[in-house]
Amino acid sequence: PNRWARSLVTRESQIIGVIIPEISHTFFSEITAGLQETIEERGYTLIVCNSASDPHRERREVDMLLGSRADGLIVASAFPADDHKLYTQLQQQQTPFVLIDRFFPGLDSPRVRTDDRKAAALCARHVIELGHRRIAYLTGSDVSVSRERRAGFESALADAGLTLDPALVVEGDFDWRAGFRAMQKLLALPQPPTAVCAVNDPAAMGAIRACREAGFDVPRDISITGVGSIEPEYMPEPFLTTTGASREELGRAAANMLLELIEGRKPDPLEVLIEPELLIRRSTAKP
Repeated sequence: PNRWARSLVTRESQIIGVIIPEISHTFFSEITAGLQETIEERGYTLIVCNSASDPHRERREVDMLLGSRADGLIVASAFPADDHKLYTQLQQQQTPFVLIDRFFPGLDSPRVRTDDRKAAALCARHVIELGHRRIAYLTGSDVSVSRERRAGFESALADAGLTLDPALVVEGDFDWRAGFRAMQKLLALPQPPTAVCAVNDPAAMGAIRACREAGFDVPRDISITGVGSIEPEYMPEPFLTTTGASREELGRAAANMLLELIEGRKPDPLEVLIEPELLIRRSTAKP
């Protein structure tokens, strides 16, 4: 039977739409693998869209998926944390959706994410315990993940009685190029930091590259941490100190939550937090 003709009768397409900001990022590809496993067990098909971190493109993909009669959406949104108009509209239209990785503080919606505040705090506490006191932070774009991680970093410094020097906070993004440029700014300071906590692993890797090109050794001269654990653990001696959490678990939890919504049930709890763990590798050392 033709899927589309059948969906007109049943009002169900058995299609789930997934929108992620970076399809080549292992973080999101592993989440998608967890989603797919759970979704396909229940007879659904997954359509995966890459927004390329562009809110306008994300909006077009939402329209396309709903126009294709998708039964529900799972989205890692690229919209700024305070801009939730699109998802408020979806709620008003009673469209089932679950937010993953990112959320909107002003929107009470189902979501599954890593405890990003704790993840960043783990990294900051680690370099503080090593003895670092001049610690920089590389931020991401204005989505909830970036806000949560910066809050975790700042709380760890405050708990240790350290004052954050505004000159050591560099605005950036989630890719290695942004980390590279941000680290160049820090290295140009009269007194560069002895440790840097980056918003995620790609930004941290960009920072490491900038250090090496400028003649600094990591971690002998500067310690650097990331968040996300994108270096596969099966690789020999992964280098970057970071935090990790089960992406497959996140994907499965989001899939199960969305299926509850499609079946007309309200998920309880409305938010699932995946616990991160600190992975101490070779990019951090005593100052």
